[in-house]
Amino acid sequence: MDVTATGVTSTCEPSRRQLFYFDTNPASARRIHFVSNQRRVLRQSKSRKMLHKKDYCIEDMRCNARSTSGWRRDLSAKYNDPRNGRSANLLETLSVDLKHLTDSQFAELEPYLTSNGWSSAVSLVCRQVGFKHADTLDAFVARLVSTLQSQAVAA
Repeated sequence: MDVTATGVTSTCEPSRRQLFYFDTNPASARRIHFVSNQRRVLRQSKSRKMLHKKDYCIEDMRCNARSTSGWRRDLSAKYNDPRNGRSANLLETLSVDLKHLTDSQFAELEPYLTSNGWSSAVSLVCRQVGFKHADTLDAFVARLVSTLQSQAVAA
């Protein structure tokens, strides 16, 4: 994931490059902008804002899961440890399952989506898949919420 002056660019899928960012202008602080390829669409309704935040949330977690899966596969080949191969397979499955994130699961994650610790928490929980009982979508979301809450308390 690349951080730019305008926001966060998802580089997981080069054919579907997207840019999400939040306006800092007080007059338009409630607007969320979504830039996809060569078009810019301004979304103002609350339900549409939630949809774009949810899309960003899902894509960010899926990107992390796929990246961590590749890292685990490399570790499995390097150290011949079957736990890493199992973890890589679980992360691939989780990446697909994340497409089906429910609104209630997203509602638990939404308050932390723009926090400073979001990326590090998602990365940490992805590294724990297969090792600390974060093997299903429900367990992954619960562990991520717990990690984000502990980071918020520590800050």
